[in-house]
Amino acid sequence: MHIFNIFRKTFIYGFFLCLSSAVPFIFIPILTRYLTPVDYGLMNLFQIMVIFIAPLVRLDMQAALRREYYEKKEDFNLYLSTAIVTAMFSFSIILSIFIIIRNLFPQFTMNLPKSSIYSIVIISLALAFCNFMQSLFQIRDKAYKAALYELLNNLLIFIPTAILIIYFKFDWQARAWSQLFTSIFIHIPLSLFIIYKMVKFSLRFKLSYAKKLLSFSLPLIPSSLGYYIIQSADRFFITKFLGLEKAGIYSLALQFGSIMAIAYSAFLPIWEVAVYKNLRENTKENLENIVKLFVLYSTGLFIVA
Repeated sequence: MHIFNIFRKTFIYGFFLCLSSAVPFIFIPILTRYLTPVDYGLMNLFQIMVIFIAPLVRLDMQAALRREYYEKKEDFNLYLSTAIVTAMFSFSIILSIFIIIRNLFPQFTMNLPKSSIYSIVIISLALAFCNFMQSLFQIRDKAYKAALYELLNNLLIFIPTAILIIYFKFDWQARAWSQLFTSIFIHIPLSLFIIYKMVKFSLRFKLSYAKKLLSFSLPLIPSSLGYYIIQSADRFFITKFLGLEKAGIYSLALQFGSIMAIAYSAFLPIWEVAVYKNLRENTKENLENIVKLFVLYSTGLFIVA
């Protein structure tokens, strides 16, 4: 992939990603006016748990799917179907674990109600299917569609959340209910439909393919979880020692500091596709250029930040 083409696609993807990221900022005045700092802290805690559980449901198989797409394109539909079935199996196991923990060790659920705890796992399954769909967009050079879908997702979550809070006097659980409703009635059926239209798969499972996918993706889970732990550990400690009110204020301030991450998030999916394409061609010069591009882009972001 030509370097100019990478930057062009990064700009397009970044534009839609900026629109998507702007939605939470637009709704900050509404949330801060109608929700207490404790509510804001609980809402943020709910989101952290969703982000933390999602990799355990999808088992980071989206990375393995991107690899298989370039290595064995003719069998990709069966790989994708196997990944979907595996994610559903993982969802069942994690939901069962959550039921046991919620009933026997309620102190580990961090003040969240039972309905919200179960919602976290369902939302995580929807996010898994969305991740598979967005990976398809990326490997087919349609990353902007993934960003458009993310924009739609934010609108479908925050608009109902605002309505529930302003007109029906809901507390922080308005966000949880909006996400749960969107996950069940929109994300799961729509993402599966889009995947089917793009790949024309049938819901089948092949154990050898599952083993191959997991052999690549499972070692990535500690890295993903480590990233989310680093990103959220501060809020857990603040919640534990200072309370939900302080955690809510801190989370609000943290949102303004995450703007720079958009530039990195816009570049990374495009760069990953370029890496897999060049790995297939296996030309040393192209691979060196891809690595140099990543170093230069990261250095530029560091300087700007």
